[in-house]
Amino acid sequence: MPLQNRRSDSQRVQRTKNEVGRSVESLEGRELMATLSSSQFQFYTTHDIPVQTKLHQGSFQYPYHAAESGPKRLMYLDNSNRVLYGEDREGDQYVITVHGPGEVVVTDVTPNDGVLMDDIDTIQIVGSNPHTTYVTAQVTSSNRVLTDGMVRFQQLIAENGVNSIILNGFALAQTLPINEDNTVVQPGVGVFLPGGVQTLQIADVEAYNDVSGVYATNPVRIVVGDAASPLKKAPIIRVGTIYNTMYSSQADSVPNVPQSTPTVSFEVYGPTHAITTNAITRQMPVAGLESNYPKPGAQGLTSIATTSIGQFQAIGGVNFTRIARNTGTNISPTTALDHAGLIHIGGTADALSVSSNGPIRSLRLMRGLGDPSGTSTATQYYGTTAGQKGFPAYGYMGGQINAGAINRINIGAANTIMQVSNSPQFIQRTQGVTNYFPRAGSAMTNAAITTSGSMGTKPVHTGSINHFGKKIQSNATGVLIRGDLAQSEIASGFDYNQYVTGVSPVTGPSVIRGLRMKGSLVDSVISASYAPDTTTQDFLQATDQVSPGAIHGGIYGPGLAYDDGRGTALGRLGSGLFARRLSNPLHSPPPNQPIRTRAGVDYRGS
Repeated sequence: MPLQNRRSDSQRVQRTKNEVGRSVESLEGRELMATLSSSQFQFYTTHDIPVQTKLHQGSFQYPYHAAESGPKRLMYLDNSNRVLYGEDREGDQYVITVHGPGEVVVTDVTPNDGVLMDDIDTIQIVGSNPHTTYVTAQVTSSNRVLTDGMVRFQQLIAENGVNSIILNGFALAQTLPINEDNTVVQPGVGVFLPGGVQTLQIADVEAYNDVSGVYATNPVRIVVGDAASPLKKAPIIRVGTIYNTMYSSQADSVPNVPQSTPTVSFEVYGPTHAITTNAITRQMPVAGLESNYPKPGAQGLTSIATTSIGQFQAIGGVNFTRIARNTGTNISPTTALDHAGLIHIGGTADALSVSSNGPIRSLRLMRGLGDPSGTSTATQYYGTTAGQKGFPAYGYMGGQINAGAINRINIGAANTIMQVSNSPQFIQRTQGVTNYFPRAGSAMTNAAITTSGSMGTKPVHTGSINHFGKKIQSNATGVLIRGDLAQSEIASGFDYNQYVTGVSPVTGPSVIRGLRMKGSLVDSVISASYAPDTTTQDFLQATDQVSPGAIHGGIYGPGLAYDDGRGTALGRLGSGLFARRLSNPLHSPPPNQPIRTRAGVDYRGS
């Protein structure tokens, strides 16, 4: 039986040992130790490691090879290419890309080190096409230190013209040091595009000008086109914020005198489609020195010179700016624009000058014309420093706009006045708490708006319009003014060029249509084809020159007319509405008499 033929456990173990022994013996032969060749170590020598020779005179050192990227990567680190990388000394990294024909060449302020790791001296676009070349740039903030994310450059040059230049995060500023021998290292700071551009966009403009004259500084210039060949296509220029600052290297203050020559100038040889900016202002000094930098002396003059402009828009305020045909300061028909479209300023427009021979389609000054800061001696304004006061507080004009006609005018108040009710019932809402009511402040302060033709004659769109990608509401109807007029004039049928030469400024028939004013006239006049006596320059005289003119509308609400004898911005005396025909509805009191006249009655005879 199978169960009877069983092997013992000892036989099974012995057999397993014999099998293991035979397998081990067959794997490890005896030839290695039994037979020796000429080299006793040939079985133990590794052939993949080179043999080293030891020198007993000293230690041996291999030559050092610096680590570097391949040729393909190094090609993108040069200072000229279609795609160019670099960074400034703070570590802000930037990339400039040229789409289409051409390439970009960048030189920083330290060109001898061979790398782009400093502020930029010149950005030059070569071999470009004015129709098919697009340049874009982007900045990434430093990961080493906290910065403003701006890369400064001194010059941008493109001889052949470019379709579009979008420099996000690039600020135009003086980057090269200024010599102490009253000279500048480079010809100046600016953008020079003689071949033209259709869209130009840069982050900021930083202009610092020494009023002491020790360090010579040329004005910052943005030049598009060439005088010999005017532009065929109107450009669009977008600038983030324009800082136009005057300082003194020899003193901690600046004189209270405005600049007579521009320190920042836009020069477009031909028409301009649009110029947009956040604001035109100045850098404020450190705390404690603000009173040593009055606004007329610390704010540099910004000039916009072009033949005509479609849009000029500013989200914030605009200070000491002139829009005309050239960069001079004289106002004449030869220096005025051909025409202008929309002029929209979201903040206060202080010392703004616009001169146009043709019409201005729409004038929108949402925070008034002329900064009223410092003009009032009321106790609530005590503590206003010299640096906070506007141009009118120092006796300068808060604004001057001359045009052939202005189709639509919308002027808001520059400030808000918190007023207490005359009725004891409304003085306190709760015991111990004064109840204040807001009222629109000054809409125009020591300013003048004149046209040789009419005002407000075109219909006004009351729907929403697109402004910087944001929907805003337009409720202007003809000539809408919210606030008071202080030492100001609004005059139609008025030729300013004739007025400055001593000739009667009345040009002929004119009309101010759709006047809706919600405020008072304080030494201010609104007139249509009406001029006072040429000798005394005083309204309400028998020798006043009255031409066919009409004012449709008037003052609505509790507005009054006050004549304190200080005169208007044009040096004429009087206060009120003056025209041959004052149409209904009209609510306008005579000067110094808080009495309303009947609708449609000329108050000169009341």
